Amino acid sequence: ASKKNTTTEQADAGTLIQGFFDKDGKKITKGGAWDFVYINGSTPSFSLKLVQVLSEEATTLVLPYAWANEESGNNAYYVTGSEDCASGSNLFAHDAKEKQITALYAERYYTKIGSYAFEGLSSLTTFAMGNSSISGATSSWGDYAFSKNPLLSKVVLPNVLTSLGVGVFSECPLLSSVTYGGTKSDWAKVTLGENWKDATLKTIVCTDGSLSL
Repeated sequence: ASKKNTTTEQADAGTLIQGFFDKDGKKITKGGAWDFVYINGSTPSFSLKLVQVLSEEATTLVLPYAWANEESGNNAYYVTGSEDCASGSNLFAHDAKEKQITALYAERYYTKIGSYAFEGLSSLTTFAMGNSSISGATSSWGDYAFSKNPLLSKVVLPNVLTSLGVGVFSECPLLSSVTYGGTKSDWAKVTLGENWKDATLKTIVCTDGSLSL
């Protein structure tokens, strides 16, 4: 069985609130479940493999930050990324309740957001990922990770972003600007995939001003 390690979270960045929430911001007990891949590398970590929304009331998700399970010897490690998904799929496995989700947050940056991870969420309006002050931290977002989200209108990118994949924000007609946690010169270093955005996305709001696309 998996469990959240709150000691690790609180020691690093205060009390975090990963979980499932209703439209009024109330956390829902047993609102859903996370499934992970344990990565037994030089720095052990987890990658998010599947999100299961169980409650009819869940509309907002705060993505996992730290986790532990029997495979890791119940030692807590950071959740560093999400898995790649196939075209026409996503991390929600097309569970009917994915249509409820209006907002997704990640309080700590992910090293990777997988291809197609959040594709085709018909009610999603907001995705925001927190910044990091960790030296050398990076984050890349995969191909079509947020494509085909017709209501997506607010995106907050982390300051450690290094690349955005092919078509990452394609077919997102309401997304006219995104907020970026770095400076304009930092943004100039981000690698952008082919057709990474629609023509409607015209502005990057940086910490030291806005850039026109």
